Amino acid sequence: MAGDSWGLFHDSAAARKLLQYLTTAEAQAIWVKAGGKLSPNKQTPLDDYPDPLSKESAQLLVSTQIAKYDATDNMPADMRTAAWQAVLKFVQNQNNLDTILANLDKVQATAYSS
Repeated sequence: MAGDSWGLFHDSAAARKLLQYLTTAEAQAIWVKAGGKLSPNKQTPLDDYPDPLSKESAQLLVSTQIAKYDATDNMPADMRTAAWQAVLKFVQNQNNLDTILANLDKVQATAYSS
């Protein structure tokens, strides 16, 4: 599971109200209807998800007892992108593992250097 977060750069009543709204089922429905997002808000209707796979994934998310973040949440952006691409490439062709891992090594050499 990956997570997005919000923060306040200026603490005001309006900013707090916005953050409170963003966590509601109403606001989360806007995100999930666009596709590619899951809401941890258990009140977000499953019918708001645009396809069967998203609905099934959302059901799994809201019914789990413990949710855990994956390692990519702590990776620099370039490494995170490469890691997700590597997973997709591996699923497509497991015989390319050595090439996939070599590419990850190249990316990590620069992603973690700054």
